Amino acid sequence: MDWFAASGVPHPHPYGGLRFEQFSHVIQAAVAGLGLALVPRFLVDQDLAEGRLRLASTTSLYRDSAYYLVYPQSKHQNPAVIAFRGWVQEQAALFWAAQRLG
Repeated sequence: MDWFAASGVPHPHPYGGLRFEQFSHVIQAAVAGLGLALVPRFLVDQDLAEGRLRLASTTSLYRDSAYYLVYPQSKHQNPAVIAFRGWVQEQAALFWAAQRLG
């Protein structure tokens, strides 16, 4: 519903139509030609690059919400946790750098 407001597009029934539990299902429905999908851009970057999907709009939403990486305090020195945490931070930095350039 926020996307419609940000785009200035009136929508009389924003919750009408098909509804899915997972973004992956929404994306597959769009690839199959069942309609438009409102999903985070990074989830469809490959589909866009390979021509399976096209952007219907350049309007993007930015949220104040966040994801958190959590793990038990007892695992804070675990090499696997340290490596994964570093990888997640690196990927997030790359994503935001690409957003600023795009």
